[in-house]
Amino acid sequence: MRLLVGAGCIALLGLVPASAAETQSAAAAAIDRECADSIDRVIGGEPVAFGRIFATDDAGAWRVADATMLHRIGVDPNIYSEVAKVWSLDGHVVLVNLEERSLDIQGYSTYCFRLNGTLARVSESTSGMRVRDDETRYFDAAGSLVGTQSHFYNIYSNLGNAISDDLRPSTPSLYMSVELLPFYPLMRGGAAK
Repeated sequence: MRLLVGAGCIALLGLVPASAAETQSAAAAAIDRECADSIDRVIGGEPVAFGRIFATDDAGAWRVADATMLHRIGVDPNIYSEVAKVWSLDGHVVLVNLEERSLDIQGYSTYCFRLNGTLARVSESTSGMRVRDDETRYFDAAGSLVGTQSHFYNIYSNLGNAISDDLRPSTPSLYMSVELLPFYPLMRGGAAK
């Protein structure tokens, strides 16, 4: 960078405003570092699990998942279910893995929350009907979207055939804070906040 002075003006050469893509990339990288730090600190610990099985006596209500429920979901591929595993750091939820499964579609979402409970990043992967949709969204502390990464592709290579966007699965639910998680009332009484 050079400083030019002359004829009553000062100019800085070499200062170019960052493009929107560069700003988005820098924000995403900072959030990735923040999430990696939290995740590294909790990933070896045991999560608290919550789950629901649709078409059951409790009408698919969320409950604390016990070993029997997790085993049933794990061995029966025909169960339409959701399982959430929650990790906390210093009493604050920082990581939530959600797995949703039906006969045709599987969805996986990993939520990274800040210590104040706001969503920092969500990575989602949905697959079914020969296609897969991977998307990561980044949010600032105020909840504004500051970056995205997306990849939509055919699971089975079939060269010469284009994938229609009509086959793209719908975006999974987005929980902008810990308090908006559908099983949050169960968490308030347990180890996770």
